[in-house]
Amino acid sequence: QASPAVPVIIDILNREWPEVRGDLLFVLLAIGPDAREAVPVLMKVAGSADFHARYLTARVLGAIGPPARPAVPLLVNMLNDQVASVRRRAAEALGNLGPDVAPDAIRPLIHSMQDGVHAVRVEAILAVGKFGELGKAALPRLQQVATTPESSERAQAARAIWMLTQDANFVLPILTQLLNDGGLEWEPLEVIAEMGPAAQGAVPHLIRALDKDESVQIFAAAALGKIGPGAASAVPALRTLLDHPEQEVRDAAQQAMAAIEGPAQPQETAQPQETVQKTAQPQEP
Repeated sequence: QASPAVPVIIDILNREWPEVRGDLLFVLLAIGPDAREAVPVLMKVAGSADFHARYLTARVLGAIGPPARPAVPLLVNMLNDQVASVRRRAAEALGNLGPDVAPDAIRPLIHSMQDGVHAVRVEAILAVGKFGELGKAALPRLQQVATTPESSERAQAARAIWMLTQDANFVLPILTQLLNDGGLEWEPLEVIAEMGPAAQGAVPHLIRALDKDESVQIFAAAALGKIGPGAASAVPALRTLLDHPEQEVRDAAQQAMAAIEGPAQPQETAQPQETVQKTAQPQEP
């Protein structure tokens, strides 16, 4: 509802008052697509020597969406910025813009999947997953990342592969291996949840995850709920969590069971059978 302020913000940004620039960029970020008129001045701000201004500009352009098309070459160049947070947000913005707006971004994003900073690599991986048919050019690199044991982006690469191919047979073994290896279990659990019913093959692994700590239990329960009726074998394990000392775990288990079993049906009250008094009829002669 603050979109009427956009022309005033544009005017102030054009005056190059750095002391208020950051706050105004946050306002444009919150306004989102209705800040489309600001794209030209944002492209100007993106050339600032202040990395924070460049970082915020990339975020705002991504939030504006398709109307930010003129800034696509600028965002591609920002993938080479010397500051990692700027590169990361540029990748995020290009992913949000997608193939219809930024088709030329796929090759630079594939290159950014080899960035020296983990956060940048992750954002580039997630971005190519949003590029549909064009994103399939990244599959060889994604498959390499997803199957390299020392890679810290395996779960996100699996997510991108799933987004591009819907190939559960390839993705699920990677995710369940990560889950069983320990570490950041929430990452593979999050992807399994996004796969929904297609992740039914992971149910035995999710049941075992219900025995881990509270945070894993919550994510595992959520994944089982997303799988739905295909996770019926997990109901006994989920039921044991209804007595868990942590309310959040109890709630997660309850919600998962409801998703798996469907809404509880009201029990019908047994109606007493009417006693019919039969009067003996005289027999006919």
